[in-house]
Amino acid sequence: LRPGMVAIDIGANVGYHALRMAKAVGPSGKVIAVEPTRHAVERLRDNAALNDLPALTVTQVALDDANLGVKEIAFKSSYRLDGRLSEQIEPIEIVTLESSLNRLNVTRVDFIKCDVDGYEAKVFRGARAILERDLPILFFEVTPSEMIRLGDDPATFFDSLHGMGYRFRKEKGEAVGNWRVLLDGLPSGASFNLYASANDDV
Repeated sequence: LRPGMVAIDIGANVGYHALRMAKAVGPSGKVIAVEPTRHAVERLRDNAALNDLPALTVTQVALDDANLGVKEIAFKSSYRLDGRLSEQIEPIEIVTLESSLNRLNVTRVDFIKCDVDGYEAKVFRGARAILERDLPILFFEVTPSEMIRLGDDPATFFDSLHGMGYRFRKEKGEAVGNWRVLLDGLPSGASFNLYASANDDV
């Protein structure tokens, strides 16, 4: 990230990455932090208020591949040390990234960070027009078993991005030549982070 860039933090949680991103793009840039859960958004806004970050905007929506209106959703509200699942049900508006950014008058995107626990295919489908128009740099977590559980095919997801010109690297820099091999070797429930770019820097 560089000064003046427009970046999106999808699954911003309490802002650990969003605040650092806003510092990196500076007052001439813009960061949109997208987080659906009230619990996390409250802390994210508190954290933003403690810092002088004019570039940072927080929006509370859930992203999908269609505008679905307000629905009650069960979110993981915490990751307990005893292993028990803690969920919180709350009403939240579900929209595409394109619709959310149109509301905020964001007309260019340079970078997207995405951490959505298996919803990445749906989120990127809802952002397809943005990806094709701007070819932003992507840094995202992939959880193939969760994608499959939610009705998406990980190979189709990668084929779609590759068809737009994206190439992939693992987070330590190693190029991913064949993502099918990578997917086939992954245990159920496992996830990994990828960097993707349609430019020569990948």
